[in-house]
Amino acid sequence: AAIDAFAPDLILYQAGVDPHREDKLGRLALSDEGLADRDRFVMRQARRRGLPLASVLGGGYGDDRLAVARRHVGSILALYEAFHDAGAPAGTGTVAPLDSL
Repeated sequence: AAIDAFAPDLILYQAGVDPHREDKLGRLALSDEGLADRDRFVMRQARRRGLPLASVLGGGYGDDRLAVARRHVGSILALYEAFHDAGAPAGTGTVAPLDSL
């Protein structure tokens, strides 16, 4: 894989939501689940290689600002889920569980 050939020390992941099908500028057609699949894939790849991952949000040019905000939250939660599904020790994530918010 390209990531193995590059051998990074960390992954800086720009988790934009503009690839969503309702985005005016992204011109792609991902669903909410498609965005979540993408985010989980990135986290699994990082965890598999023991690489730290820092994520920033971006994009989101839909008319419904609340829907865009929900996509950003969905991205954070998908990364959190994948981080813990990949066997992270409890308490090592940087995102609080939903029930504590």
